[in-house]
Amino acid sequence: MTGGGPHDRIAAVGTCEFTLKNGPTADDPDRAFGHYSPNHADVRSGFNYGIPVRVVYVLGGVEYPLWTGKLRSALPEAGQYRSRLVHCVAVDAMADLAETDVRSIAPQINKTENQLIAAVIAAMPAASRPHVNYDASLDTYPYALDDASSNVKALSLIAAVVQSARAFVYPQGNGDLRVENRHARAMLPAVGLVDDSILTVECQVPSDLSDVYNRVRVITHPRRIDAAATTVLYAVDNVIAVAPGETVDVWGDYVDPTNSQKLIGGTDQVTPIVENTDYDANTQENGGGADVSADLSIVTNQFAASVNFEVTNNGASTAYLVNSSGAPKLQIRGKGIYDESPQSFEATSAQSYGERLLEIDLPYQDDVQTAADLAQFELLNYQQVADRIDRVTFGVFGNAELLAGVVATDIGTIALFTETMTGLSLVHGAIQGIEMSATPRNQLTVSYVLAPRVATSALVLDDPVYGVLDAGEAALGYA
Repeated sequence: MTGGGPHDRIAAVGTCEFTLKNGPTADDPDRAFGHYSPNHADVRSGFNYGIPVRVVYVLGGVEYPLWTGKLRSALPEAGQYRSRLVHCVAVDAMADLAETDVRSIAPQINKTENQLIAAVIAAMPAASRPHVNYDASLDTYPYALDDASSNVKALSLIAAVVQSARAFVYPQGNGDLRVENRHARAMLPAVGLVDDSILTVECQVPSDLSDVYNRVRVITHPRRIDAAATTVLYAVDNVIAVAPGETVDVWGDYVDPTNSQKLIGGTDQVTPIVENTDYDANTQENGGGADVSADLSIVTNQFAASVNFEVTNNGASTAYLVNSSGAPKLQIRGKGIYDESPQSFEATSAQSYGERLLEIDLPYQDDVQTAADLAQFELLNYQQVADRIDRVTFGVFGNAELLAGVVATDIGTIALFTETMTGLSLVHGAIQGIEMSATPRNQLTVSYVLAPRVATSALVLDDPVYGVLDAGEAALGYA
């Protein structure tokens, strides 16, 4: 994640840049020219775009995976008497999420956040699906993913789930995708200390009011559902011709019958669709010929926000999907799911810096108490600049203890930070993002992007260990 603000809940696409030697070397004098040029006749067997890439640090005989992904680009430098290098860029699991369309998702009713994310992952091609490590689910959503229309990406839907649950999603060093629930960081102990003893330390602390707020507004989205499965969720608006023996695929997004510009979700679709009610076919495009609806077999695949028809013509004549008046006729009925009446909840505090509003949208959340508690919780986290750190950068040069901590650290870790000139004293920071650069002599420079862990201690009342009522001025950890 590139920041530590209240909206930074899901990772951006992570990259790894490295350079390969593309010809004979002292260690491998027989290596062919073009060894790592993907389009070269003598390219190394198996080296191509999409090949897995791992970065592993070996310390004391133990392997620590720092990064895992796939090769995205390989740019050879021309000239066999010049540098003979190939500049490579690999991307992590977030790239597949950002690029993959996922509209074939079934209606999601009374599902948890983990079940919703699993449904999105399952709609991806097998080769693009990451392995996922889930924390326990905390919420159940009456209706969700009802916005999974055409061209929607997996990352967009997962981000909506994450925002609704106030969870975190990010890739780990081993390549797994981690779904971290909103309680996890409140219950983690802090490990390690970064302080002035690291001479190359650089700290960035909040220096303005960019992420400071004294009014928090949380928006929920309760859905309205049609009472009966009689609404036309989708109907074609152009004439479709199906030749004899041909199968035509037709996709459509559900739309509000009172507003064709507004997409909706759908459930309880009526299938199989009914001849001469949901579809008609005619031998003439204007509907003036013979009715050949009986010649068609139609397989309907209905999803949360779209439908797919597989129309096969078993007859001897071209079939036009029109009624006797020449109007296009192919539709699906069901119950519409409408997001029409968002509700908002606020928490405020009086501050000397004036009015600063933070809006948090929960696309699938409809629980009133969760929204109200969240507003109060985030107000505690972001109403002051003090005791926060945005980023820390330091070198790992010959400090064995520090190196051991760095290579074992992943996103989600809670660390302590002390720095004299900026006034930090044992400040808790949750690691949101990690950047590393390495020299050929194994000298590492490390940068952590950080977020506030929790403004105060937190009570999680349904937890047998941490749910105790002796934490003084603790904030109630909303569930």
